[in-house]
Order: sequence, then structure tokens, then C-alpha cells
Amino acid sequence: MAVAQHAETELAAVFASMARKLDREATKQQTLQQVVELAPTVVHGADHAGVTVQRRGKRLESPAYSDPRVLEIDRAQFEENQGPSLENVTDEPVLIVPDMLAEQRWPRFARRTAKLGVRSMVTCQLLGERGTLGSLNLYAETPGAFDESAIHAAVIYSAHAALAMSQAALVDSLSAAIESRQTIGEATGLLMERYGVTSPQAFQMLVQASQHMNVKLRHIAAMVVEKRVSPGDLPPQHAGDGGD
Repeated sequence: MAVAQHAETELAAVFASMARKLDREATKQQTLQQVVELAPTVVHGADHAGVTVQRRGKRLESPAYSDPRVLEIDRAQFEENQGPSLENVTDEPVLIVPDMLAEQRWPRFARRTAKLGVRSMVTCQLLGERGTLGSLNLYAETPGAFDESAIHAAVIYSAHAALAMSQAALVDSLSAAIESRQTIGEATGLLMERYGVTSPQAFQMLVQASQHMNVKLRHIAAMVVEKRVSPGDLPPQHAGDGGD
């Protein structure tokens, strides 16, 4: 009992330290990279780590990984259309591969992964308030590397990582919104000064250019500020960026 309590205390201290480190990261990408770099130090038996996320259109990507082989392993899953990360992103909260050479659920993926020197794997869902953010994938170069305590640590670590990712994404979103608002405000001011129009009229000029050129409003505003020209004088090659 005392041994178990000591292990839990050590684990709590590790996660507290991890939370402080993740909280210092400025962007979502920096947070993701820190998540995968810290993972092998938290989960006993793990040699490498990676994060798989689902983009729009259900397209899977690997935005962060601790070793180039992780990217190759994820590529094997995507190309073979089989593997734990693909199922974990949408269905199973935790999936374990004790030995790639004995794996029968995803044989093609397992063979390619074993050739890369990785023999066992644990993947955990990264759950946010609005659903699954992706999966945290932990890899070991030896079979049977993840015991019960390691899997327990991986699950807890994934919960902390998902929270850090959600917070970083919110910061990124707020920063982008503030920057867009400032740029649009600056462009509106330039048009008011140049053409002697009111603020609503200047803003409408930007909106009309955005709709006509099929370019996001914030990008139209940025080009007006950068080139010091009216929206109607912007070159057509900027079109096709999608409406706001």
C-alpha cells in the first residue's frame, strides 16, 4: 500500500511539473511539440511519442513528433488505412499493441512499424470539451514495454495534454482575432483619410472587395495596409483565398 501511495505521489509531482512547462508554451504548435518531448519522460517504457490530429474533412495529420520514425509510422497508418491511431481518433479511448510482430488487428501497419525498429505502442485519445482532439501515440523499441502503471500514466498524461492543447488553441484563436481586428481597423482608417468617407463606408469598401475577389476580409485589409492602395486597385492574383 505504501509503495502504491509513493508511486502516486511521484506521478502527481511529475504531472505538476509537466503542467507548469506546458503552461509556458505560447502557441498550439509549441504546446504540441512540448507534449511529445515530455511524454517519454513521464510514461515509463516509452522511447518516442507523436500526436495525430483530425483536420477538416476527416484528414489525419501528425503535427508533432519526437523522432522522425514517428512520422514514418504515422505515414504507414495513413497509407495502409489501418492502425491504432486511426481507430483511436474516433472510437477507442486507449489501444495497446504489445508486440508488432504478433499484431493481427493491423498486420500491414504492424509489419512496416516493426521494420522501423518499433515493437510496441500505446495510443490514447486526446479529449476536449467538444470531442476528440486527436491521439497521443507512445512507441517503444522493445516488445511488452508498457505495463499497467505505464498505461495508467499515459492516460493521465493524455488528459493533461488535451487540456493544454485546448488552452493553447484558444489563445491562438484570440490572438488571431485581435490581430485581424487591428488590421481591419488600420485599413479602415487609411481609406477614411484617403477618400474622406465615414468608418462604415470604408468598412463596406473592404467587404465589397472581399466578396468580389473571394478573399478573406482580414487579408484584403492586410493588403490595403501593406500596399497603401484602395481595395479596388488590388491585383487579381490575390483572389481565391475564400470568403470570410
